[in-house]
Amino acid sequence: MGDRVVFTDKSKCCGCEMCAESCPCGVIQMRPDQEGFFYPVISQPEKCINCNLCSRVCPEQNISNISSEFRYAVSGWTKSQEMLQKSSSGGFATALSLEFLKTGGIIYGVAYTSDYRGTEYIRADDIDGIVKLRTSKYVQSRKKEIYHTLECDLKDNRNVLFIGVPCDCAAVKMRFTKYDNLSIVSLICHGPTTQIVQQQVCQFIEEMYASEIDDFSVRYKMNGSWKPYYLYAHLKNGETYCRKWDDTAYNAAFLHLKRPSCNNCVFKEGHFAADLLIGDFHAARVGMESYNESGVSSILVLTDRGEELLDDVKPTMDILPVPLSQATHQCAVHSSYPAKLDRQLFASTLQKKGAISASSLWSVKLDKCWGRVKDRAMVKGSKVKARIYGVIKKWRENNGKAERH
Repeated sequence: MGDRVVFTDKSKCCGCEMCAESCPCGVIQMRPDQEGFFYPVISQPEKCINCNLCSRVCPEQNISNISSEFRYAVSGWTKSQEMLQKSSSGGFATALSLEFLKTGGIIYGVAYTSDYRGTEYIRADDIDGIVKLRTSKYVQSRKKEIYHTLECDLKDNRNVLFIGVPCDCAAVKMRFTKYDNLSIVSLICHGPTTQIVQQQVCQFIEEMYASEIDDFSVRYKMNGSWKPYYLYAHLKNGETYCRKWDDTAYNAAFLHLKRPSCNNCVFKEGHFAADLLIGDFHAARVGMESYNESGVSSILVLTDRGEELLDDVKPTMDILPVPLSQATHQCAVHSSYPAKLDRQLFASTLQKKGAISASSLWSVKLDKCWGRVKDRAMVKGSKVKARIYGVIKKWRENNGKAERH
């Protein structure tokens, strides 16, 4: 008897892997599809006892049980200049993790694999572990047996901090809701791309310099400046690779090839299973009190536990209150990004010719040109162009909401 798929509609699976981890018979395995995204399959259907536990722990199927409301928002950045320079935005996640560690807590978050060809959730119980969790990762991360390790820590009465994307946070919250020693921090998420891109980009860089990568970042701060972003790699032979993020194949994949569920994400405003929601505070502008050239974090409080976590980290950060309207202005907080029209073309080109060729498609270049027109319209204050962009943006958001419903 062959494998049996758990989801026939891939847009209904967020890839949290909780079903595979929870199966009492151990017959559910995560396997990649042609695009490199992992999905659950029942490898031995005859051994399935039809307990339905996989459905009960699935956050996608139980979204109605998840509700949240923002209490207030703040922005800020760490007082440590070194930490700020090496963080993606204001360094809040790292600062919070360090404070959590001081009280004997355990932190779970995403790190690059040792060869930088992928990303995975790890357990951090020292500063070296927290350093690995630092900076953004834009590909979907594997969980492996991390949920089992997390549950063991909870049962041992260790205080646990889980930092992850909204769907993974929802899976953890639903599975371990009975534990009051669990704190959850969700990231503002635009939807990850496939790990195939991470593998190909790293391979391309290593072949270019005939050396192995020993440091990698998709949010490198050139000259200490938060924006624009840079993709950066340091190699063992001392060479460095640094390119503006917008001009990379990685960015093209991030925009044009997301996991299907991410284009119809249900884990948005009103459905965050977390104590805090954090990310970049893009509303900060030069001249504003809430602006720091080296990066600004956005922190939205959802629960009493979230308020306690924020209070714990305040001594090590510069914190400023901000209107909720500013903290929630970016689309990723309240809605998902509809799939690009060329998604299938990009995916097939990636599979056949690689990420570099896929990023050179005319549709990708056209979309990039449109982005530059949009930015110029907003910067220069062109009312006509800005109005056109506003209409198209509203249509995209409404179209995305219609698809989700």
